[in-house]
Amino acid sequence: MKIYFVQKQSEGDTEAQLQAMREAGFEFVDLEQAEIIYCASITAMKQTLIAKDLKDIPVVVYCWDYYAWAHEKQNMSGDWRLYAKLLQIADLILVPSQGQKRRLKELLGLKSTVVLSGATTFEQPISDERYILNPLREYPEENNGWVEKAAKELEIPVVTTNHGLTYDEYQYTVAKCSFIASVYREASTGGLSLIEGLWLGKPSLISNSPYQGANDYVGKYARTFQYDSFDELKVVMKKMWDKTPVVDLLKARNYINKKLTYKVMAKNIYDLLTVS
Repeated sequence: MKIYFVQKQSEGDTEAQLQAMREAGFEFVDLEQAEIIYCASITAMKQTLIAKDLKDIPVVVYCWDYYAWAHEKQNMSGDWRLYAKLLQIADLILVPSQGQKRRLKELLGLKSTVVLSGATTFEQPISDERYILNPLREYPEENNGWVEKAAKELEIPVVTTNHGLTYDEYQYTVAKCSFIASVYREASTGGLSLIEGLWLGKPSLISNSPYQGANDYVGKYARTFQYDSFDELKVVMKKMWDKTPVVDLLKARNYINKKLTYKVMAKNIYDLLTVS
């Protein structure tokens, strides 16, 4: 299948995604030879709209995230109004979780299809150096800062990366944590760090919000709390700290290999497009 992959930009590990898509049967070509325009990043939205004007062929968008705060124009970055325009003219929208599917329907009235994201896993010596890891960026939403606030009140060490570590530092930090916390009410995947951590046997603490994508990815390996209850977050966090759940590493890795690799993701996208 010949596709014009706009700017070849995507969230997560772009090179791993590109390689997996080639192996699945995609051929990346210029717009002139393309059968489909494929956009996988908000940073490529303007070029995607231009491409659609130049050649009237189907547009497929992998929408990694479109949050309520973005829709309400609490912009962190990016022109979300223009991104909404792109989504509205797309012939097919793919999303990484049921929460994002629900949001697009609620906020824009758009249908979408869930294709779980893959993740690039890594090997590191595994240990528990007794700290909670919060690997997410700061978002302007209700639960922002809850991990740090709860840990402080419970006198539990926490490391918040805010995407500020080198990749080597990041790998080390994931491999040495006690568990990973992703407590936002709305997160498209909950953070691919959850998958990377699960590969190393790290359990997760996540909210039970219907917009928390982590439920689609690591739900069976996670403890949850009522998404709008800070007090319940503290209770669950303390329980996990006092008796950190043990993950069956072999089962976790088998689960990831079957569902959460870029190879599986690429095949699922290819099958959807060829059927369409």
